[in-house]
Amino acid sequence: MRALLAPLVAGLLFLMVTGARLVLEKEYLSWAPALALLLVRLAGWLHPIRRKEWSADVRAVQGEGGTGLWEAAGFLAGAPWLTLRRIVLGLLTDGSSSRDPPSYWKMQHYRHDS
Repeated sequence: MRALLAPLVAGLLFLMVTGARLVLEKEYLSWAPALALLLVRLAGWLHPIRRKEWSADVRAVQGEGGTGLWEAAGFLAGAPWLTLRRIVLGLLTDGSSSRDPPSYWKMQHYRHDS
C-alpha cells in the first residue's frame, strides 16, 4: 500500500503544480503590472529620493509591453540599503547633504595652498 501512496501523491502534486502554473501564466499579464506598481510605491516609501525615477522606469517598461515586475522587485530589494547608506553618510557628513563628501575630506581637498 505504501508503494502506491508515494507515486500517487507525487502525481497529484505534479498535477496541482502544473495547474497552478497554467493559471498563473494565463493571469500573469493582468496582475503583474499592478503588483509592480505597488512594489515601486513601497520602495519609494522606503527611499523617497528615487521614487519618481523608479516609477518612471517601471512605467517605461510597461509601456514597452513588459510587466516591470523584476525591475520593481529589484528596486524594493535595494531601497532599504540605499536608505541605510544615506543615514550613515548623513552621520559622517555632520548633517550636510549625503551626496557631498565628508567634511574632513573637503578640508584636505582644498588645502593646496600650503
